[in-house]
Amino acid sequence: MDCPLRSGHDLAEAYVAGTLPEAEQDAYEQHFFSCSMCLAQVQTLQDLADRLRQQPAPAVVHRPSTPGWTEAPWLGLALAAGLVAAFGWWWQGGVNRPPPPALATGPGTAPSATPNPNPTANPPGPTVPPLPPETPSSTAPVEAPSRHAVLAQLALIVPPRYVPLAVRGEAPPAGSFDAAMAHYVAGRHREAAAALRALSQATPTDPGIAFFWGISELAVGRPAAARDGLSRAIAADIQPYADEAHFYLAKAFLAEDAVDQARRELRYAVEHEAGPDGEAQRLLAELDQLPR
Repeated sequence: MDCPLRSGHDLAEAYVAGTLPEAEQDAYEQHFFSCSMCLAQVQTLQDLADRLRQQPAPAVVHRPSTPGWTEAPWLGLALAAGLVAAFGWWWQGGVNRPPPPALATGPGTAPSATPNPNPTANPPGPTVPPLPPETPSSTAPVEAPSRHAVLAQLALIVPPRYVPLAVRGEAPPAGSFDAAMAHYVAGRHREAAAALRALSQATPTDPGIAFFWGISELAVGRPAAARDGLSRAIAADIQPYADEAHFYLAKAFLAEDAVDQARRELRYAVEHEAGPDGEAQRLLAELDQLPR
């Protein structure tokens, strides 16, 4: 079967929509397993279909029909503001309060300006010592994060989403790409990396295997192995793997403190709109503020 990108027939869309006859459906499945371009197109269309099905229904906003709210919505706000103002007036001394009684300071001091009408009922109290002056609290200065800590944070990744192909039949056989990606989808990136590494050694020019091998190695903190897989995906020069691999290769360089190489890959990602939206540009700005 000819590749639909060359023949012009949009078989990928018909395959995802389920409108192909059964014979053509079976033949197309056999075809895209050996064609990375058609495989990527089918995955993209299935991902789009899944996202559309997961979109929630639009929320309906219901405004209450209480006359007090619809006719005078400012009334509740005015009452609340009045209560706040009244409370503030009381708290700041709006209520007339009696003056505090004068305290005696011991013998030899001048008498109080206000005489006590009943000295036996209310004898002078003891001398109140003054409070010691407050000393400012000494807090240790917060240290700025080190260069290594900043780079480790910038090197973290969120593995790109992979949508398994909805192919009819049993579970994928052991040792296959689909079996390796089942580990990837489940978050078992160590197992995925081992399986994809073996597949990449057998087929070193397959961009999809190389790309997801590199991503899995990054996810488990092995940047050197990640560079190997991502460099193979770039060398294959098949989209979307090649451009996206540049962004994640920059992440591997960041994990190794190779800032100049990371900047080079990030500039490529900005120019080709690779990686999560705006993330390459943000990382370049963060590197400009990197501690020495």
